[in-house]
Amino acid sequence: MAISQAIAKYGADNFKFEILLSNVAIEDIDNKEQEYIQKYHTHISEGMGYNISKGGRYNTEHIRLQGTKNGRALLNEEEIRYIKNHRNIPMYVLYEKYNHKITYQTFKDIYNHKTYLDIIPTVECYPYNLEFSSQFATKAKLNYQQVVNLRQQYAQGIY
Repeated sequence: MAISQAIAKYGADNFKFEILLSNVAIEDIDNKEQEYIQKYHTHISEGMGYNISKGGRYNTEHIRLQGTKNGRALLNEEEIRYIKNHRNIPMYVLYEKYNHKITYQTFKDIYNHKTYLDIIPTVECYPYNLEFSSQFATKAKLNYQQVVNLRQQYAQGIY
């Protein structure tokens, strides 16, 4: 995926393709791949290549496990369902319940249905999330309830 995105971005003419080895025994291929990725520092984490795994046919550390089957998932299915079933609450307010477990970006991905796709949201997203997010910056002058009150007054024509 990383290499295909780079080729699409920079064009195939800006890449050099060459065969490094030939006539390698099938049982040695995985080891040679790992050896060359390490030798030429082409793992993406080193910033000099596009290999997303350390090589080898059975090396799957690059596969992103999705959903609650992910052994590293920090939320359980009940918590994911709660988030997806309460998207009518402003994102920032709902996040306060989970900020000790996950990052805001991870929370936003769940809230916006970009991850845990097998769990379908039952409500639409709160329509003013972008506007509200700036209200809760560290230098914000209004708290959540004050913003809600102002919005209600505005909607009623009270300025």
